[in-house]
Amino acid sequence: MSDTTTAQEAAPAVAAPGRRPRLPVLGRAFGGNPLFRNAYALMLNTGISAVLGLGFWLAAARYYSESAVGQGSAAIAAMKLLAGLTAVTLTGALARFIPVAGRATARLIFRTYAGSSVAVAVAAGVFLLTLDVWGPSYRFLHGPVGGLGFVAAVVAWNVLTLQDGVLTGLRSAPWVPVGNTVFSAVKLGLLVAFAVAIPAAGVFVSWGAAIATSVLPLGWLVFRRLVPRHTAATEGRAHPPTLREIGRFLAGDYTGSLFSLGVVYLVPVIIASKVSAEDNAYFYITATIGGTTNLLAINMGASLTVEGSHDPARLAANTRAALKRMTRIMLPVAGVLFIGAPWILGVFGAGYAEAATPLLRWFAVGAVLRVVMETYFAVLRAQSRTAGLAWLQGLLCVLVLGLTLLLLPRMGLTGAGVAEISSLAVIVAVAAPRLWQVIRPGPVTPAPDGDLADLGPREAARPAPSWVKGAEPVPLQVAPPEAPPAAAPPEVENPSAAPPKEAKRTPAEPPPPRPRRAPTRTGLVLGCLLLSALLLYWVPALRLTDADLDRMGGLGLISVLPLTTLAGAALLVTVFAALLRLRREHRALLLLTLVATVFSLHALPAVLESAPRFPTAWQHLGFLDYIDRTGSTVPDLDARWSWPGFFALTAFAAQACGVSDFTEVIRWWPTAIQLAYLAPMFLLARSLRASWRARWAGVWLFALSGWVGQDYFSPQGFTFLLYLVFVAILLVWFRAPHMIWSRSRPGEAEVEPTDRRQRAVLLLVLIALFLACVPAHQLTPFVMLGVLAALVLLRRCELRGLPMLFAVVVAMWVGFMAEPYWSGHFDELFGGLGGVGGNVSTSVSGRIEGGSSTHKLVLYTRVLLAGSVLALACWGWWRRRSHGYRERSLLVLAFVPFLGFGMQSYGGEMALRVFMFALPGAALLGALALFPRTGARERIRVNLAAPAALLAGLLLIGGFLVARWGNEPFERTRPGEVSAMNWVYAHDEPTVRLLWLSTDTVNDVTPALAWGARDMERVTYVPTLAPPDPVLVSGLVKALKDAGPNSYLIVNESQVRYLELDAGYPASWESRLTRTLDDRAELAKVLVNRDATVYALRGGGSAAVPEPDPGPIGPQVTWTPWSVVGALAAGVLILLLAGREVLRVAGRPSVWRLRRSQSAFWFALPLLAVVLASLVQRFLTLS
Repeated sequence: MSDTTTAQEAAPAVAAPGRRPRLPVLGRAFGGNPLFRNAYALMLNTGISAVLGLGFWLAAARYYSESAVGQGSAAIAAMKLLAGLTAVTLTGALARFIPVAGRATARLIFRTYAGSSVAVAVAAGVFLLTLDVWGPSYRFLHGPVGGLGFVAAVVAWNVLTLQDGVLTGLRSAPWVPVGNTVFSAVKLGLLVAFAVAIPAAGVFVSWGAAIATSVLPLGWLVFRRLVPRHTAATEGRAHPPTLREIGRFLAGDYTGSLFSLGVVYLVPVIIASKVSAEDNAYFYITATIGGTTNLLAINMGASLTVEGSHDPARLAANTRAALKRMTRIMLPVAGVLFIGAPWILGVFGAGYAEAATPLLRWFAVGAVLRVVMETYFAVLRAQSRTAGLAWLQGLLCVLVLGLTLLLLPRMGLTGAGVAEISSLAVIVAVAAPRLWQVIRPGPVTPAPDGDLADLGPREAARPAPSWVKGAEPVPLQVAPPEAPPAAAPPEVENPSAAPPKEAKRTPAEPPPPRPRRAPTRTGLVLGCLLLSALLLYWVPALRLTDADLDRMGGLGLISVLPLTTLAGAALLVTVFAALLRLRREHRALLLLTLVATVFSLHALPAVLESAPRFPTAWQHLGFLDYIDRTGSTVPDLDARWSWPGFFALTAFAAQACGVSDFTEVIRWWPTAIQLAYLAPMFLLARSLRASWRARWAGVWLFALSGWVGQDYFSPQGFTFLLYLVFVAILLVWFRAPHMIWSRSRPGEAEVEPTDRRQRAVLLLVLIALFLACVPAHQLTPFVMLGVLAALVLLRRCELRGLPMLFAVVVAMWVGFMAEPYWSGHFDELFGGLGGVGGNVSTSVSGRIEGGSSTHKLVLYTRVLLAGSVLALACWGWWRRRSHGYRERSLLVLAFVPFLGFGMQSYGGEMALRVFMFALPGAALLGALALFPRTGARERIRVNLAAPAALLAGLLLIGGFLVARWGNEPFERTRPGEVSAMNWVYAHDEPTVRLLWLSTDTVNDVTPALAWGARDMERVTYVPTLAPPDPVLVSGLVKALKDAGPNSYLIVNESQVRYLELDAGYPASWESRLTRTLDDRAELAKVLVNRDATVYALRGGGSAAVPEPDPGPIGPQVTWTPWSVVGALAAGVLILLLAGREVLRVAGRPSVWRLRRSQSAFWFALPLLAVVLASLVQRFLTLS
């Protein structure tokens, strides 16, 4: 028989092969478990509001003074408080009674809107009359315009808040994030627009004016669409509440909600009246972050109240499910808030982080306690036991307000956090035992005599179908029904409507949900070992000081790491290998171990070193600085300006968020980007027809082999992330779906099932990823194009038209937008084409010449590691072949990048770039060497595979520490060098020339120095030959004279270490050189510190200092008649090819569509010929 419950914990449906079940929030509007569907929608709304709200306050902090932010936040807090007098207090009543209101739903909503609006308008008027009492933060509300605007904002916010409750009660919570997204986006735009027009009140005005963009359209939706649908769905089962029922409910809930208002809104108002506007800004931003986190628990509670009203019989089961789900959500969120508090607040400014970090950590702990409290409050509302709710919320209000007033003068802003946690602990201590009584499963009592007595309560609510006897269903009368008819959910359908042929045999009791696997003893042991490994790794390492780092030798950072840190690294590998040997998959522990390994390997310099590392990362800050100051690009200044996409995007994001200091960004960028690489790697691993061990091992090998060092703040690191996403989408959703199994099976899993609309969206994502890479980096688009073309040729990708489209796009960018680069460097760009041997030798053997014999071990280690991973990949292909699997897609990913050797040497770095792009495919193939079987028909033999994985992991992690951090003696940035460069920037008017020591003044163009971070058009960096004999410095003096006035020579520690380790200069060279320079009468020291010395000519010279000349603003395109024709043809061709591919993917298969596609292809060929002719003409005439 049909089950009439809606929020039951049914067994999960069996998904189609190769497809995972969707999250409830992503299902259709009326599909899935309504408890979680509504809760996820509200949480999504919380997330969207948090992100856009964060952007709002970041922009406010950027465009407004701290005083204006303080005044605006105080007015917003007052507005929320006054609107909450009815809005917040009536939300619980709407969630409780809308599900059962039936035909009275529209009348109940309208009267609630009208009555509450009048009440809050009166309250706002009283507030304005007593404005002087509330402190100086509200002065700008004086006057009729400010007063009327404030009243209107209060009324509008009241309706907006009630509207969320209405949508939740109507089981249409997915509309809540839609409305709030519109509101948040509009208020952000108005905030920026009002920054100049009304700088004092723009924060509050933008917030209030944007409310109408959400209230008006959703109001129309509620009354014209959702309410009629709800009324029809509950016809015959509704039980409209009487005024007495509503009154009794509100007597407790309204009183309790008023007390809750004091906790949520009155505390900010009190603090605003007790502290300065600046301190109020610190508190309000922090409280906003904490309050947003608290909304996760409140959202689940609201959904629990609605479902408890629809189906009281399932309240206990739904409460248990809600608690479990919220625990899994809230613990990680609170952990991130607690650990990352200084960095989260540091985004708003140093003052925010310094003043409010302890407060945010207290709020993070409170968010966990609120899970229990809000769940119990939801149960009380669903049961209409609002008297107890009022008592608990009243007690909470008294405790929070009292302790805040007591602790605020003594502990500052932190006192507010201590007050909240102490109060919540008391409430949770009272609520937890009572909540346990609700969720505790009842005892099972067997039937006394073996009859149907034990089936009565269950079958009474489940009538027989009327078609059995042609009459209305008659319920079994063994026992009375447990729930009144009003509790029936609106989705219940009349069983009598089903014809006999479609009736299904349903068991008397639904199958119980599959029990969650409890943690095994082995899992707990390995979890403890993981924690021990992290302690071994980090506790001794954190004791290293700058003096310890200065003692690094030729092997780099590993030469000063404690042995216990190395033991911790080995233990991390051991834990992961042991997890691969277990019989079942421990996903959480595997993921924690993998993330801990990536963080531990890549975060070492970020944690240990005083200044962010890597010279080129500092140079890239100069690109952002120039865009921020001028808003333009200058291709003549640097070749990278011909591919400015990454810098333009980052500068835009920085301006939008008000970030002006990127030093912490470049410090943590490598770690963050490496962690981001894991997500597309997991998606790529889904495309394998392999066991879970092989997939996890593949991602693990990828992480252990990420020593290439291109993850610093750069276009390459960013576009490599886009490349991973690109190939993952190709292989998961756009691989050829029909593969014939012969003697060997395809190594790829079945294509993820999608409909035409989803495929069209995914295709547009692919196009967007490629278009984002083309203007951002020189090499990545060619690798993406090569991989795509190879997959198409090998029939592993069905997007056969994309290679032509992408080839046209990248050719047009190089031929037109990158003209300033190739027009002056034609031989450099195309001279290496076909020279595979020269490019390989330049990239490999050319980098292992001269220098310290110890440091050469680092370079040999890199070659050995790369060769080992590629050899393991080849072995993986062979083992899969021997087990009957054809691996083609991974071969493409692993070996197509080697075609880069036929292009150019890429400044001697092509080997590193080739290995980086080959690593995703090679790592997955290497994992298949360890675990070649799929596990589909027989248990995987792991007796030898797990030890082999352990051995490979130990070798790779040891090699990683040498290969990745072996150059750290000179790639490390020292604080004194940063200070020296800041001194140069302070003296670069109008221009300056900075000479630095080099062994190759032609090819060596990157100093080991924190260079180029500012004023890139004013500072010219001149490589100067470092004399092998430090006594012979006449060449340096002459070079300084030739450079002209306002020129300096810098001798810095990092560059000297580079000369020692890479060029073989003796250890005493620096001290002898500085003594010789000090003795020269023509030179004067202008800056000396522990890490750098800056010299200048005495007198400075009498010649005029040249003015900065960065060159014309880009893009620079030389237009000829052929170029104009080619550009027009390319535009039409790109639109034609893109439209053809989208229609081919999204359209219904038909003969007409096939003919149209073929016609478009033949029409594209003449256009392609015109484009190619135009490009050839440009290269021949402009090079």
